[in-house]
Amino acid sequence: MSQCMIFCRTNLDCDNLESFLVQFGGGSRWKQDKKETGKENPYSCCVLAGMKSVDHRRAALEAFTEGYVRFLICTDVAARGIDIKGLPYIINMTLPDETENYIHRIGRVGRSDHLGLAISILSPINCHEKVWYHRCGNRGIGCTNRSLLDTGGCTVWYDETELLRKIENRIHSSIPELDSDFSLPEIMGVNLSDYGEQVKKEKIVPNQHVEKLKPTVKLLASMEFDAQNLFLLMSQNNFKIN
Repeated sequence: MSQCMIFCRTNLDCDNLESFLVQFGGGSRWKQDKKETGKENPYSCCVLAGMKSVDHRRAALEAFTEGYVRFLICTDVAARGIDIKGLPYIINMTLPDETENYIHRIGRVGRSDHLGLAISILSPINCHEKVWYHRCGNRGIGCTNRSLLDTGGCTVWYDETELLRKIENRIHSSIPELDSDFSLPEIMGVNLSDYGEQVKKEKIVPNQHVEKLKPTVKLLASMEFDAQNLFLLMSQNNFKIN
């Protein structure tokens, strides 16, 4: 991936993923200096999260938008309102707690007729995970309390199967499972463009929502036609209409 935003649940998740990618890539950590591009590390990254300083967040966003790092690791709050033209990919490390945040996340790609791919990494079906949900004073740093939140601990049970169901209900569409090569589902067409590039005008991606809404739109049009005729008929027969 040439460029990608990665969404994590918590500030601590962001820091842990940053450490993992830096170590896995074998390069240097981003040091808030534009002269150090980090391109020697194929997983060069920086964090944009609420616990970072304003200067750090501003520098991280600039480093990402100007191409000095490949991956911008974010929380939902910190990433809100970011508009990066031609962003090819986003990855949801976990699904968000709130359905609207999913729509916000995937809205970072596919802007201005550019083709983007939003990838969500999900737990197995009906597999509940115990995840960190820190309420401790140090917000998770060094915390080892694995008890549940309702018993004074810092963890909760997470059900991504249920979260996925709510998201699909909200967008009125199922989210397809990608093949290992990340190819687009057949219904969306093939060979449209490279991710991040502007969609070729001669091959517009079909709008699945339009097809699903057709029956409802036809019904509404018919009802409007009947209502207008009824109004005309009542007017012609001198009925008083309030």
